[in-house]
Amino acid sequence: MKPFRVLIKLSSAMVVPRQPLHLDALLSALRVARDEDKPGFDPSLIKDDIPLDRYHSPSGEWCFKGSAFRLIRHAPSFMWMLTGRADLPAIAEDRHSGFLRLRQNEVSTAGGPFKSTKTDLEVVLADVEAFGVGDIDAVRDMLSECKQIGARRGIAFGNIASVHIEEVAEQECRWQWRVLPFDANTRELDVEASYAIAGLRAPYWDRLTHVKVAIPVDL
Repeated sequence: MKPFRVLIKLSSAMVVPRQPLHLDALLSALRVARDEDKPGFDPSLIKDDIPLDRYHSPSGEWCFKGSAFRLIRHAPSFMWMLTGRADLPAIAEDRHSGFLRLRQNEVSTAGGPFKSTKTDLEVVLADVEAFGVGDIDAVRDMLSECKQIGARRGIAFGNIASVHIEEVAEQECRWQWRVLPFDANTRELDVEASYAIAGLRAPYWDRLTHVKVAIPVDL
């Protein structure tokens, strides 16, 4: 297990993450994707099978030694507006032909399946970097399968141009720039932290797994 830095260069704008996007979360998603077509597939059994070292706190709680991604901005972030609107003439034609069956006499764009939408996204032109401790060759192999990163990938945000991984000195590896166990030795890890309820391992969005954690104040 060696300390390393990952630099991901993007070929398109990226949606600015609302919550920290961790290196181990990305590797976990890639690991799960490898087996999702196998019989008896259970993501909970393989999500932690990734080539990163682990940090254990005094209580025995643990997290991966993989930092959150940090944006390397090429320009200030900006807002991107997305709108969605139903094609009412096409809906009328489909209903008349019998292709579309509707109980109501009128189509409502204020709610329901044909609701008009408007979404504002904060996007940025940037590259992203992260630090970790693990099997560098295995991490490189897994990241070679990653084509996009971040939210709204279906509309071409976060396209990856290249991935670079290099070994770094231990004192340069800031893997601890991440959500940490509640009783982590923050002085030893050289981080100033606040405390909250959040995910400690992937999937970070699953509130059923949220626990008390320490979060670096600059995260």
